[in-house]
Amino acid sequence: MNVHNLLFPPMAQMHPDVGSTSSIRIHLHYLRNLRSVIGVTFALNLICCAAAQGAPPAVKYLFPAGAQRGVTTEITANGDFSNWPPKTWASHPGVHVSCGQEKGKLSFTVEPNTGAGVHFIRLYDDEGASKPMPFVVGNLPEVVEKSSNDSPDKAEALSSSMVTVSGRLEKRDDVDVYSVELIESQTLVASVLANEKLASPMDGVLQILTAGGSVLAQHDDWHGLDPQLVFTAPSAGKYLVRIFAFPAQPDSRIGLAGGDAFLYRLTITTGSFIDFPWPLAVKQQETTDVKLIGWNLADPIHRQTVTAAGHPFVIDGDQLAGQLLLAVEPHACPIEVEPNNISEPQALELPATISGRLQTLSDNDVFRFKAKRGETVLFQLDGRDLGSPLDAVLEVTDSSGKSLVRTDDSNKRRDPELSWKAPEDGDYQVAVSDLHGRGGERFYYRLRAAMAQPDFRAKSPEHAFVGSVGKPLEVTLDLDRQHGFDQEIVIRAEGLPDTITAEPATSASSGETAKKVKLKLTATAAYSGPFRIVASTSGPESLHRAAAFNISDDAEITDLWITFKAEKTE
Repeated sequence: MNVHNLLFPPMAQMHPDVGSTSSIRIHLHYLRNLRSVIGVTFALNLICCAAAQGAPPAVKYLFPAGAQRGVTTEITANGDFSNWPPKTWASHPGVHVSCGQEKGKLSFTVEPNTGAGVHFIRLYDDEGASKPMPFVVGNLPEVVEKSSNDSPDKAEALSSSMVTVSGRLEKRDDVDVYSVELIESQTLVASVLANEKLASPMDGVLQILTAGGSVLAQHDDWHGLDPQLVFTAPSAGKYLVRIFAFPAQPDSRIGLAGGDAFLYRLTITTGSFIDFPWPLAVKQQETTDVKLIGWNLADPIHRQTVTAAGHPFVIDGDQLAGQLLLAVEPHACPIEVEPNNISEPQALELPATISGRLQTLSDNDVFRFKAKRGETVLFQLDGRDLGSPLDAVLEVTDSSGKSLVRTDDSNKRRDPELSWKAPEDGDYQVAVSDLHGRGGERFYYRLRAAMAQPDFRAKSPEHAFVGSVGKPLEVTLDLDRQHGFDQEIVIRAEGLPDTITAEPATSASSGETAKKVKLKLTATAAYSGPFRIVASTSGPESLHRAAAFNISDDAEITDLWITFKAEKTE
């Protein structure tokens, strides 16, 4: 609709006899149109103003989704931004984010001592905050994929064989190809981060090609749906790394997938790459010699002495890539030692977290432990979640080897976990095996075994809450009481300004508030910022838990967000 023509019709359309009755009718018609258009325009303006005032920043994804530490990087945030520029927040104090003049443009500066790994950022304003978005800090130089690199003859040449590429499969059937120069017998590691940590909707595939386009190696699932390849060059020359994807959620179409959100980070390196640390867990505040297993590793990187204060511990170093996290536990962390089979089980004193490997085909690691009648023992195994190809089976037997319970899956994880109650006092055994009888150095696992203790977890169903100044805001908290936990729990809000009051709430041991409780907050002034909800018990063995919001299956955040908006004046 051309509003100008409705308001001011071309002279050729005006009736030639401006003084005639028909002319008056025509002008009345235009006046009615004018009134209609003004009304529509006014309504549209009201809608636009309401949208501008009432919509907090909404981020769909960041591109690139990471940066090298010690470097400032320009990032594009894709989403909806009614009020630009918003303010910024990062989960790590070493990550600084600022907004550019152009909508969606951000500048990330990562301090040199910032730990490598996944951190989270938010954009916020007086209306609220965006969902926490993952942002990866790495050690290698970073480049952004150039367009038109979708075939071997158009491969994008990388200036270094130690780099992280931020790329995107922009459309259906898209393929990205990169070229790198290798010398004879040089080992190249190509590893993708996409679906697993960035929630990219892609099931990626990696290939190594000759310069002419012949496939030399291929891999699809290494860390979940994300691929990784290790390739040793048979001769000096140019090699190609090709990446494409299928949809992470299969559909009826048979073909390669792509789209704006199909983002990936492709690490290509002939330098040091950690596959996994050994052991996979260390005791808190205890000095432990850790061996790093991977490719192109040499001393002193190959071996490190670790004294970990908190969980998790980041194994770091310049130009170091790969698995950088080491679990830290408050109890003993023994290493599996052969032989430890059904006839010679390895003794285990609970609680403990064991680092083990199924080193041969059909290997079966067996550990002996004591339990009293009625005691519940919790077993949690991590293998696939760490990048191991192990499809683990957990089985508890009595001292004679009779099977009492067996599982190879859990409801929410790719690795098994088990809650088992001892039928009587005695010695029992827990065995770890592979469902398909496979084994080898990479078939590693971390098994946590401990007696169940009454405990609870606090979960927030929302990452952010919005209210109005002067009006009470109720924030709901879910409490998961485990193994007979029946203590009273007090809920408090922390990290709020003086303008916000939060009445402590109590979760009784039974009744309506046992598993769900509401915290009431009231503000006297507008505010938008982070805060925490803390659930704690009293007594000599008090428990203190910060409420967590689950960003994904393997990531959670305890920095929640609250916004109190000022009352709008007429």
